[in-house]
Amino acid sequence: MDPVRNSAMRASRLQIAEAMRSLMESRPFEDISVAAVCRLAGVSRQTFYTQFRSRENVVAFLLSGDSCGAPGGGETAEDTLGVLCRSYSRYVIRQEAMLRCLAANRMMGLLRDALRESFERCGCFSACVREEMRPYASDYVAAALTSITETFLRTGADPDLLEDIAGELLRGGLFRM
Repeated sequence: MDPVRNSAMRASRLQIAEAMRSLMESRPFEDISVAAVCRLAGVSRQTFYTQFRSRENVVAFLLSGDSCGAPGGGETAEDTLGVLCRSYSRYVIRQEAMLRCLAANRMMGLLRDALRESFERCGCFSACVREEMRPYASDYVAAALTSITETFLRTGADPDLLEDIAGELLRGGLFRM
């Protein structure tokens, strides 16, 4: 049975994810057991493993979603980057607590993977990047945004500036010419 179409399975999936989020806010990831997640979520281990292969898969699920916000992309690279930076900065602000947990647990690679998959799924580079370069563009931008996020979390930069920072760096504004 498809977990997305079955409302009970979908509810269990969300309960597990929220339990993981809650536990990650109070303890290191390495100290979170599947049993603890199941207890807090009120589900069995069998239900957990029906929904997710591992604790890391739960975190990946928590990160998936609306990080791209540029379905189909813009007509130009500038349009695409603008929409991407705007939607991503909003995503970081909404997910800040979760992202801080990832950073504290040295798990930011999961963010990079979730971003890359999101970019490939939404096709945001289809209008402005040659087809053979799209996987590279998705990976490059995912890595760059993950790095920007890590620095943002570490430095405590103004959240209102995150969109501008991401845009400036992705447009090559790092170096003065």
